[in-house]
Amino acid sequence: MHSDIASLGETIEPDVSYPKKLANATYYIIGNLGTPPEYTNKYGTLTCTQGAIFTREKLGGIENSSIKARLELLLPGEWFFKVVVVKEQDTFDSPTEDIEIQFPRYSDIEEALTEEMEEVWYETLLLTSKDSRCEEAFWIYSLLDGEGYEIVKGETEYGNSNSSCETGSNSSLNPSNPEIIVPKSLGEKSKFPIAYFHTHTPMTYCPPEKKRDTGFSSGDLSFGDRHELPLFLYDYSAIYIEGGHDLYDPATISHNTIERRKTPKTWNDLYSY
Repeated sequence: MHSDIASLGETIEPDVSYPKKLANATYYIIGNLGTPPEYTNKYGTLTCTQGAIFTREKLGGIENSSIKARLELLLPGEWFFKVVVVKEQDTFDSPTEDIEIQFPRYSDIEEALTEEMEEVWYETLLLTSKDSRCEEAFWIYSLLDGEGYEIVKGETEYGNSNSSCETGSNSSLNPSNPEIIVPKSLGEKSKFPIAYFHTHTPMTYCPPEKKRDTGFSSGDLSFGDRHELPLFLYDYSAIYIEGGHDLYDPATISHNTIERRKTPKTWNDLYSY
């Protein structure tokens, strides 16, 4: 095993070397978030007292000297791993190695959910009239369940309806608290917020003297910076828009400068965002 950076949901195959005297013994890969794992061996059974058991398999026979292990990276964080071999009452362990299991990059998120972002943008346009307009948004999650790992869209949220053009800005939308599921044991369902998407609204039905700048507002960027989250925005492509513009003027997806959600350093970090 070696120090590395890996992606959430990835499976790696570290080499495990062993002397002939340990042939056919049971080996474990154990890990802990933030600090090295700890364990006990009682009557030939290993218990991880600090952390979790990720892998439990048999070493090869006497004719071999190494095997490729299988390690599924199921939880984000700065993890410390070690291999422990148990042979009856004896234990043999490797040096501790660290792997930073990172959340997805913004580019992977956009690639996974471009279609969903476009659908919400066109719904924003369809809900725009001379009497009303509102922002729409959704949380973006990493989800690991029985179907495997994926990036998924949360429920669509709607801002307050706004018919005024006086400010030339968008209807207000306060992000909800995202859903967070931290599994009680490895392999159970997990769900973590990894980004936030929202739209800005047209000014098609506003007087021609009204206008607004496009792109992220200072409030948007402050929210992203505060939570260290990638943000995605669907808005018109022009630098600014004026009242009376075509509802279907060119529009685009943009993102802030944060590449990915910050990697958790402790168990408590998994419960926040």
